[in-house]
This record gives sequence, structure tokens and C-alpha cells, in this order.
Amino acid sequence: MTGGNATHDAIVWGSDPDVQIVNKQNNTPILNKPMSSELGCITPWIICSGTEWTEKQLKHHAAHLAMAFVSQNSCNCLSPKLLVFDEDWPQRDAFIDHLRAQLEKAPMAPPYYPGTNDRYQGFQKAYPGENIEYITTKTAPA
Repeated sequence: MTGGNATHDAIVWGSDPDVQIVNKQNNTPILNKPMSSELGCITPWIICSGTEWTEKQLKHHAAHLAMAFVSQNSCNCLSPKLLVFDEDWPQRDAFIDHLRAQLEKAPMAPPYYPGTNDRYQGFQKAYPGENIEYITTKTAPA
């Protein structure tokens, strides 16, 4: 199974936090089958520029990246987390501008995985500073 420890614990020990504590203390999981879990990874998204892209191509690839990122609140292991491209690519800024625009209008579904909001708030607290850009997006109706 892939997911965070809160997802693992909800499946193995029960979805109610009070029940989880008791079940862990008594070593009485609600799932009586072998279970292994792993967290996601930092999946790179590599832009192979090599040639000049048209405006349509820039928008297309930015939209594709944005949708891959926001899918499942970016909780998929395959969700891109690292953007790699040639720092000398002349269209870099234009691509990033298109990506920002796509992210701003991309609807985010309500979090599915337990603890998603807490992990995000923890990220914001752990990485304050000028080098982080927060892009506000729409939230999809529940």
C-alpha cells in the first residue's frame, strides 16, 4: 500500500483515533492480514526543451504538468514534485508563467487521505521564507 502513516493506521488499526490508540496498545489490528506500506517519492518531471516551443506547446505542457500535480491532491506517488529543465532554456520563464496560470485555475478536490491538511500545514511551518511561492487554486466542490 502507498500512503502516509495516517492512512496505514486507519486501515490497520481503525479509522477512529481513540480506537487506534487502544488497538495499538493491545496489539489488536482490525486488519488481520500482512500489511506493508511506503510513502511516496519525489518524482521528477523533466522538460526536454532542445528547440523553441510554440505558445500552444508551452500552454499544453504546462497544463499537463499542472493536472498531473493536482490529481488526488498531489498524493499519488507518480505526482510530479521536482521540475527539471535546462537553466539556460530561453522559454523557462514563459513556461513557469503558464504553469502558474494553470495551477491557479486547477480545481483541487477535498483531501481524501487522512492528515493531508496537517501535513501541508507542517510543510508551511517547516519551510518559511522567500524561496517558496504559494499558488492559490480553486477548491472543487465536495
